[in-house]
Amino acid sequence: MKNIPKLLQRTSLMAALLIPCAALKAQVSQDHSTSPATSPAISDDVIVLSPFEVQSSSTSDAYTAASTLAGNRLNTQLRDVGSSITVVTSQFLKDTGATDNASLLQRIGGAEVGGVNGNFASAGSDSSATLLTEDTVRPTEGTRIRGLAAADNTRDFFLTDIPWDSYNIDRVDISRGPNAILFGEGSPAGIINAGTKGAVFKNSGEVEFRYGSFGSARGSLDINQVLVDNQVAVRLDVLNDHKKYEQEPAYSKDQRISGAIRIEPEFLKKNGNRTIFKANFESGKIDSNNPRALPPTDHITPWFDPNATGAYQAGLNGAQSWLSNVPGGLSTAANGYADAGRAEGAHNPDPWFTNGQRGNAGFPLNVNQEGNTVGSAGQYRFTSINQNSTAGTLITLPYGAYPSSWLSLNGKAKEAVFAGLPFSNGGLFTDTSLTDPSIFNFYKNLIDGDMKSEWQRFWSGTANLTQTFLNDQVGFSLDYNKQHYEDGAINPFGGAVPLYVDVMSTNNDGTSLATASRNPNFGRPFVINNNNPTNFQYISDRQDHRATAFVTHDFTKDSNNWWAKILGTQTVTGLADEAKLTTSTQSWQQYGYLGANVALANTLNGGSSSVNFSQLNPQQVIYLGPTLTGKSITGANISRVTGKPTIGSNPINYFDLTPNPANAALGASNVGYYNGWTGMGTLTVTDSEANPSVNRDLLATAYGKTRSITTSQALVYEGKWLDNALVGIYGWRKDINKSSADSATLGDANDPQGINLQNVSLDGSDATRGRVEVQSRSYSLVAHLDELPYLKNVASKLPVKISLAYSVSSNFQPDSARVDINGDPLSAPAGKTIERGILIESRDSRYSLKINRYVTSITNGEYAGGRAFAQDLANFAGNTFYFANAFYYHNDQNGSFAQSDPAHMVNNPGIGPDGSAPGAPGSYDGGANAAGYYYDAAGFHTQAMENLQNSSTAATRAWETQINTAFPNFFKNWGFNSLAEVQAGTVLRAQLTGAPGETNFALTENSQSKGWEMELNAYPTKNWRISFNATKTDAVVTAVGDPALAKFMAMTDAYVKGPGGNTQWFWGNSISPGVPAVKDAYYNNYNGFPPLGTTYAGIQQQQGVAVPQLAKWRYNLTTNYDFKNGFLKGFNVGGGLRYTSAEIIGYPPSGTGLNPDGTLASPPFLADTTKPQKSPSETYFDLWIGYQRKLTNRINWTIQLNVANVGKGDYLIPVSYQAPINGVAQPAFYRIGPTQQFTLRNTFSF
Repeated sequence: MKNIPKLLQRTSLMAALLIPCAALKAQVSQDHSTSPATSPAISDDVIVLSPFEVQSSSTSDAYTAASTLAGNRLNTQLRDVGSSITVVTSQFLKDTGATDNASLLQRIGGAEVGGVNGNFASAGSDSSATLLTEDTVRPTEGTRIRGLAAADNTRDFFLTDIPWDSYNIDRVDISRGPNAILFGEGSPAGIINAGTKGAVFKNSGEVEFRYGSFGSARGSLDINQVLVDNQVAVRLDVLNDHKKYEQEPAYSKDQRISGAIRIEPEFLKKNGNRTIFKANFESGKIDSNNPRALPPTDHITPWFDPNATGAYQAGLNGAQSWLSNVPGGLSTAANGYADAGRAEGAHNPDPWFTNGQRGNAGFPLNVNQEGNTVGSAGQYRFTSINQNSTAGTLITLPYGAYPSSWLSLNGKAKEAVFAGLPFSNGGLFTDTSLTDPSIFNFYKNLIDGDMKSEWQRFWSGTANLTQTFLNDQVGFSLDYNKQHYEDGAINPFGGAVPLYVDVMSTNNDGTSLATASRNPNFGRPFVINNNNPTNFQYISDRQDHRATAFVTHDFTKDSNNWWAKILGTQTVTGLADEAKLTTSTQSWQQYGYLGANVALANTLNGGSSSVNFSQLNPQQVIYLGPTLTGKSITGANISRVTGKPTIGSNPINYFDLTPNPANAALGASNVGYYNGWTGMGTLTVTDSEANPSVNRDLLATAYGKTRSITTSQALVYEGKWLDNALVGIYGWRKDINKSSADSATLGDANDPQGINLQNVSLDGSDATRGRVEVQSRSYSLVAHLDELPYLKNVASKLPVKISLAYSVSSNFQPDSARVDINGDPLSAPAGKTIERGILIESRDSRYSLKINRYVTSITNGEYAGGRAFAQDLANFAGNTFYFANAFYYHNDQNGSFAQSDPAHMVNNPGIGPDGSAPGAPGSYDGGANAAGYYYDAAGFHTQAMENLQNSSTAATRAWETQINTAFPNFFKNWGFNSLAEVQAGTVLRAQLTGAPGETNFALTENSQSKGWEMELNAYPTKNWRISFNATKTDAVVTAVGDPALAKFMAMTDAYVKGPGGNTQWFWGNSISPGVPAVKDAYYNNYNGFPPLGTTYAGIQQQQGVAVPQLAKWRYNLTTNYDFKNGFLKGFNVGGGLRYTSAEIIGYPPSGTGLNPDGTLASPPFLADTTKPQKSPSETYFDLWIGYQRKLTNRINWTIQLNVANVGKGDYLIPVSYQAPINGVAQPAFYRIGPTQQFTLRNTFSF
């Protein structure tokens, strides 16, 4: 409230500027005014609005409104506005049954909306870029306008996070493209404004009940009551909406209440003056377990495919995984799973199983392998003692890395790499969706069961004081709006759910096949809760003070002279606004080990140095049915998760790495050399939901706060020249945005063990601050040809009225939290639109056709895959920094920088791999003393290898120094501490390769959309209404990345192509199988690490390419016919048609991916833009039939049955493609298509 004086000052200034105009108008109009005594009486049924209001759409049965506030913030005729605005009335919402974004926007031209009933997959990539993920909290808020970006949601033209619902909505205004007159800051895509129902001076009421598919039920109440005739009215709206879905047990329960009041004191209605006070309030909550629009990810079907080499019904044995006398054997049904060996590294005949997935893996067990390069021998797990084989049983795994905590099959992305498929080394393969519902019926089952939940809590209040003078010719409006919103989710499986099968024929609790116990769960399908920090909460608080003033004068009202007709009506509007937004975001693990439990887990892990709970991550494996061994996967009918299994505190088994003297003769490469499996201790688990207010903070993995304060000033001029034949609008706006952001991430330099939320401060020294000042200008010109001089006589003979329009508008989005690779603030996203249109209307106004040609551009927007790219960059840099040190200091493979050979420059040519006399080529066991050397293919550290090692290390040092010089904040901001610490070898590998990257880094994108929009509204008879819209859209990405990133990548590319490219990742050398150098990892997909260089090249190739899931054509038809006479009197019938042309969802890579000799060609691979990959076109029909009649003189009854997506059963729609295999590309991911649904509505009006 402290900012109100400033706004009053600005309002006073605007009033002072307008007073001379008002005084002149008062003098001119005095002789023409009508005294109150002789004024015509106003009927009780006529609601007189102020210029700051538009007529309620509930008073008309039309599909369109005549006026809008979206043109210049005053009541303006839509035909006088040059920009693209669609107004949806309450009648349209009732006929179609639309109640929210999802059900409305799919019927609006140029608009897309996500969710199971939406018309596109509002989804993104996970951090590995191999999965498609979805937002399960607000799926229908994922919108896209003109193929570019999400629109801003507003309520009564105040920005909001609150989703709208039709129970208290009178109309929806959709403004496409930026509109600085409305908002200087905001989405360049436009706004979706929900106009709330206000109190009016007419008693009315409505009670409505709806029942729909799958048991959905909805009830709403709308009561408007006049307390003092024409002076005081109040309104109350109540909603209880319980939606259910085909996917059981998915649901959404929406409960809200809203109220409004309107006061127009009679004693202030004097001499053409009027005072209006309005206020409204809404409070609500939404609890849900929303359905998934994406099927589970397939990690199961290859195990049942005879053509999947090595995977078909294969079993593995953890105890034998590392025994040197087992030559890479997989057990099979043919030998009764009696002899299962390892399947990894150079001995891996099966691309479906890879290193890091051994024997129910959990903690690293560093056991050297005979005949392989020195390195980590995989992982064993801690095992809970409460295992059994009943369906739905929970198995607690105190630690594991996805999906290595329980052995199963790779997804297609990794399988393609290890199978050596063409293009796989370029990272062009992703995992795939499960597509057979007989395996798991994803149409009818939510795989999460009841384990997932979402919530939204919100309230909003608005107060408005309007004062007009001289019969609404001069006036001002003061507005105050305050909102609170929060949402969150407990989402154990994250944005995508892989479905696995247990392929361990034995447990890894023995030292030989004889001592290992049989796995009773072998062959059972399961899902895994990795306990990743996919639980989150978002909170926003908005406060807005706004003052608007205007003066208008109609010169033709006072004179019939020619000059009066030229001047027409002139209006000037001024605005001052201050908007404040504060947000907080938090993510957390649901389960974790805290305090002494971390130390205990480290002890059980052979003295590991994990420093926080996220590195010791309890996980869940949940079986979903009986074993499928020896069976066909088709028709498996796997169940969803049942109940709400939790992770408890249990005694554990662990692998004791202490050598057993009695077995010393076995050697360190044999698991029998160690004490082995034993039981010890109990790890106490902390559950975030056992005490959410405390434990969520203790288990927080990221926390951030932002504050944005925008002060705005605007002037809008509207001139209706030549007797209203030419309508020009010009708007100037100045916005100053001041922002602050601060965040903390678990594991960074300031928060190594846990996050202290109190240290995140928007006013502290670590906060990122920004200031953006932008002046925006928008203008439009509309010419009504039939009213222009010299054309009027000719045009009047035509059966139609024709208007031409031209408009230019722009805006920006303040976001100081976004930074470049050095941590410097990025320029604000900005939008600009140029539109040209023609409006053709019949003279009786029953038909109107508007055709619009637009070009909308967005600069400095945000690339959808930016977060995944940041993780790729962090992985590449961290691994390279670490392994350069590993070879520089000859450290051992455990990750400690022991600097065992400070005199590493001493040449030691001819030594064997273990530092002793040379042995037979390839026969070394990889002793720790040799871990820091390069070896040739014969296994020797020669002078040439020493020289190679020295030159690559020197190049890496030069590259690191070059980065630090050009980007001095890089090492700190990306979690690498500092250049000095990195090069001193004091930063551990866990810190380097586990770095999350700069959390505020944004990959910028410029894009442009060109197209045509057409809207036809027709009323052939007074009881027949038709609405038709069509859009043609060509949206492309014009540029990706900012100059700083381009410079960084150019430096890195030069480093990789030079001697630094020989720097080794992992131990060994580039000649050894399976051990890459930097140049390999940069361009090729190694063991699941996306290749940074190829990824960046692929991003650059998207310039000039259509945006994903772009449909060039969309058509929507809606019509309704009311029977007014005859035996069908009271009935109405209607329907709708929605058509979407084939969507572009990808482009294949050029070439075959192979060299002439059949070896894999080197990436990057250029996209073949001449062969777009498309999804099928989509056509949907909606039908409805209704009946209404009077039950009494005061009560009307209406019943209507709506059927949406008539005839649509269960089906999938592809949203992405894989790289081609044998020249044929297949879809990778699918979304679940909308199915036939019904709603039966009963309405009682009085």
